[in-house]
Amino acid sequence: MKTVKQVADLTGLSVRTLHHYDTIGLFKPSKYSESGYRLYSDEDLKTLQQILIFKELNVALSDIKEILDNKQLDKLQLLKSHKQLLILKRDHLNDVISLVDKIINNGDDKMSFEEFNINKIEQTMKHNHEFLKNYDKSLYNKDFDYEKTINYIRENPEIIKLMYGSLENYNEILKTTPERIKNYKNIKSQMDEIDRELAKSQNKDVSSPEIQSLIGRLDEFMVEMCGVGFKQLVKAKEYNKEVLKDPQKLEEHKKDLESISKVFDKEFGKGAYEFRKKAINYYLKSQS
Repeated sequence: MKTVKQVADLTGLSVRTLHHYDTIGLFKPSKYSESGYRLYSDEDLKTLQQILIFKELNVALSDIKEILDNKQLDKLQLLKSHKQLLILKRDHLNDVISLVDKIINNGDDKMSFEEFNINKIEQTMKHNHEFLKNYDKSLYNKDFDYEKTINYIRENPEIIKLMYGSLENYNEILKTTPERIKNYKNIKSQMDEIDRELAKSQNKDVSSPEIQSLIGRLDEFMVEMCGVGFKQLVKAKEYNKEVLKDPQKLEEHKKDLESISKVFDKEFGKGAYEFRKKAINYYLKSQS
């Protein structure tokens, strides 16, 4: 058993901090001496180790307490998650070091804030990817290509600025993905129902109030699920017109659209994709 002073010396925490952890019920000693002094066991120290790891990940003390109080928690999986998040944190610091090296080597006294923001976006994407892997296997895409996505953003940062206002705003929206993903299946189910209604209504004019009401609801769900609506997606489409002047990229884009159209029509019915596109175009024109 160790005294509070010994634990303080071992961990680098102050005695006052350990007393505070005891007071709030986060980290209590297993025993007390006859004189009333706190005594900590090896098991207590293992708990303190987990607390310190969570603190390194900027988790609030109240949230750490909730996690530790959850007896159903898989401790091994928890440690694996700790490790992955720490690796992401390390990678982010390595990116910052690389940026500083570029400044030193180039003799440039101005840091590239754009590149710095893109590095933060990459780390957030990796964090979200890891969250999905542990949260819901059905939503986890092991083939997601970080490098391809990040390289596209590096080459075309303006498209992100058009859609989200700035790279920083985009990163902030990405950070909310874990919360939004918890409601993903419910939102996706409602969006699918709207798309089924649209597919059944292909005999109607896209300007009809019924069709436009469905598109309006679809737009609201898009914002809730993705952080942007149809208006922002059209801005991206307009920007892509310049990017797609490259014949190779244009061909790749056409193949992607063809694939998306086929998958959509297979699920909702022949002509559903094209009808939906026309209805969205009318919706956006009426909004401008």
